Amino acid sequence: MFTRPAALAAASLLLTALPALAEGLSGRNAVAGMNPDGSRYEGTVEMVENANTISMTWQVAGSNYAGAGTVEGKLITVRWGDPTPVYYVITPSGELHGTWAGGTALEKLTPLP
Repeated sequence: MFTRPAALAAASLLLTALPALAEGLSGRNAVAGMNPDGSRYEGTVEMVENANTISMTWQVAGSNYAGAGTVEGKLITVRWGDPTPVYYVITPSGELHGTWAGGTALEKLTPLP
């Protein structure tokens, strides 16, 4: 049985989490990845989600890349000019873990405050 203080504490936690849930995927992320040749890179990614579509702009090592794709549940597919798209999985923590270049490259996006 819930007591009134326990119910208030649970409601407070839920209300604290709601803004993060409402924001969805849109926002700025840190990106860290590994190219197909094994070299590593870092930068930022700006994401804009609109219903089940997403646009992304990467800034990595002084270069800009752009892509657009779809959001299907926890899977994001982004075409960005390479013959194969980037595939991301949305993790419970809000990070996106992805692969590109036919699975030979890896990428992790971490939401920035």
